[in-house]
Amino acid sequence: MICDLAEYYHIYDYSQIPITFLSILVRGLREDSRIYRRQTKTNLSVSNMLLAGINDRLSLILYSKTKDAINGVNRPSLILESLEEDNYKAFNSKDDFMKEREKFLEKKGGK
Repeated sequence: MICDLAEYYHIYDYSQIPITFLSILVRGLREDSRIYRRQTKTNLSVSNMLLAGINDRLSLILYSKTKDAINGVNRPSLILESLEEDNYKAFNSKDDFMKEREKFLEKKGGK
């Protein structure tokens, strides 16, 4: 939330703003904001979904004209499917992030 408020409204200390005004500002954020994507439980904006879908359809059309398509091999991977997977993790606090960071670094074998 802090990043969106800083990026769109140049607000760096949101605790000084009345909650009603803050809720109005948050409601006015665009679909590509982090808050909007979190509320709608999606990690893609509509425009990115459309672009990925267009690319995927074009790839499948081109693929359908090949010998590989007749044999059912080497089907192109679809961008939209890979984008819809949850490839990121969000944290509610700095402490949560630091704990996860430590676990990650331990897995990788060093700090």
